Amino acid sequence: MGLQEAPPTSVSAQQVQQLHSSPESHSIRGRLRAHLQGDKAEDGENPGDTKDRASPRFPACRPEGLALTESQQLPVIPISTPRCEQLLNMNYSLHLAFVCLILFTERMCVQGNQFNVEVGRSDKLSLPGFENLTAGYNKFLRPNFGGEPVQIALTLDVASISSISESNMDYTATIYLRQRWTDQRLLFEGNKSFTLDARLVEFLWVPDTYIVESKKSFLHEVTVGNRLIRLFSNGTVLYALRITTTVACNMDLSKYPMDTQTCKLQLESWGYDGNDVEFTWLRGNDSVRGLEHLRLAQYTIQRYFTLVTRSQQETGNYTRLVLQFELRRNVLYFILETYVPSTFLVVLSWVSFWISLDSVPARTCIGDNEGSGRSQYY
Repeated sequence: MGLQEAPPTSVSAQQVQQLHSSPESHSIRGRLRAHLQGDKAEDGENPGDTKDRASPRFPACRPEGLALTESQQLPVIPISTPRCEQLLNMNYSLHLAFVCLILFTERMCVQGNQFNVEVGRSDKLSLPGFENLTAGYNKFLRPNFGGEPVQIALTLDVASISSISESNMDYTATIYLRQRWTDQRLLFEGNKSFTLDARLVEFLWVPDTYIVESKKSFLHEVTVGNRLIRLFSNGTVLYALRITTTVACNMDLSKYPMDTQTCKLQLESWGYDGNDVEFTWLRGNDSVRGLEHLRLAQYTIQRYFTLVTRSQQETGNYTRLVLQFELRRNVLYFILETYVPSTFLVVLSWVSFWISLDSVPARTCIGDNEGSGRSQYY
């Protein structure tokens, strides 16, 4: 089904002037002028000679009754043939696509500006449900910033000591570390306390505590990160962690296996010196629990005690908390595991002196058993 030709249209001079000065007219004239110049180049004509010429590809179809001066000449717009209608539809489609692209770009710019604003406010805390409480909170500034140092009280539960290595001179322990401090910016009314999701700890200021002389440490992540954050109405913050760490322990093995070793677990702030952060044990020696219930294969925990010392570094004077415990080696364990089997092997080797020289298989069997036993225990 063919397209019908449009009837002749009369246009006033004012409408022509408006059409001539509109941005859409300039855009359409530019595209059509490029097509016309391309067609003239194919025909071997001068591209600049466009007066009263029609493109062989796009035939002229100026509306009847449209008289224009030389300065108001419009490019030949096809509107009375199917080819002309197709070209106009294509121009309208391109124009609509261009408008949609502009709107989409503006929307993306607005969203990007909103994201930049949120990123710029990342140092300001706004906990869900605590907007009024934490308005203007800055997690990068410690409590009492510029004033008195923050008092951080620690307690420690030792869950296990899994291994003590004489060759590496270290021990591996799993501990529950709990830290308490007061942040006046987190005061709220009432006598309640709120336990928050551990992932919200990223919005709060927390001390940068680390384990001195630790070789390897990690925070347990099953099923989620083993952390706890709790807020009290008086501004006290409780922050608990479950950590497994391997700590160096210098050992004196000159009296092995009847020796006693002294190991330490030391906690200190990494960046804040004594002018910013002060560490204390919450209840002295009672701040440490769990050591009296541990049962180790080779050692017995004889005693332990806590200390508060100072660590002088190039960057400042730091508070250091020390847990010191003594490990006495179990002699009975080594008697049963080492001395008794070695004595049996020596006695077994004497049996060969009572075996006849002609019983070669028996002497060989005893020798093989003795060699395998020595390789097992030595």
